[in-house]
Amino acid sequence: MKPTEEPPAYAQIAKEHALAQAELLKRQEELERKAAELDRREREMQSLNQQRVHTVTLFLNMFGCLAWFYIDATRGVDFGLSILWFLLFTPCSFVCWYRPLYGAFRSDSSFRFFVFFFVYICQFAVHVLQAAGFQRWGNCGWISSLTGLNKSIPIGIMMIIIAALFTASAVFSLVMFKKVHGLYRTTGASFKKAQQEFATGMMSNKTVQTTAANAASTSAAQNAFKGNQI
Repeated sequence: MKPTEEPPAYAQIAKEHALAQAELLKRQEELERKAAELDRREREMQSLNQQRVHTVTLFLNMFGCLAWFYIDATRGVDFGLSILWFLLFTPCSFVCWYRPLYGAFRSDSSFRFFVFFFVYICQFAVHVLQAAGFQRWGNCGWISSLTGLNKSIPIGIMMIIIAALFTASAVFSLVMFKKVHGLYRTTGASFKKAQQEFATGMMSNKTVQTTAANAASTSAAQNAFKGNQI
């Protein structure tokens, strides 16, 4: 039997070079695929963005409450709260749900998805309350609009339009939640993964590590002190 012949050195090098090129091409294709997928998700997310719609409604709500205050001097609280809601909810809607949603799509983070769902459910509840328009809550919703209509028909009609905008915002929120949930199901995210990401993040957090180390040191010192007393 003839001994197995070793391939020439240049052939081995060429083979390794070809394998390296194939691996690089594979990685490049994977990166391009991920970039295209991320771009598609960003476009879908931007198409779902309702922040500007709700901001316009809150802006008009200030004028509605101001008009209501003009015909009813006891509605100063509503006008003041309408200013507060505009200043508070406009940045919060971006920081509390738009950024978590963007981060969740960008990194396929299950934990960020669940943060978004929790915050957005709370925001939907706020939209419903705004559309209802309880008095002294600072919103030109349906209850407030009907009350204002008894005082002045033009101002009442303006308040009804704002109430309709609040209602549309609540409906749009529900539609958006359903669409985001559908996109979430295509990412492979799950509650179990969210728990794992949260646990990993907590363990890698410097503050948590320092607290745990201090607690361990304190416990060791206490045990040593007890041992000396015995």
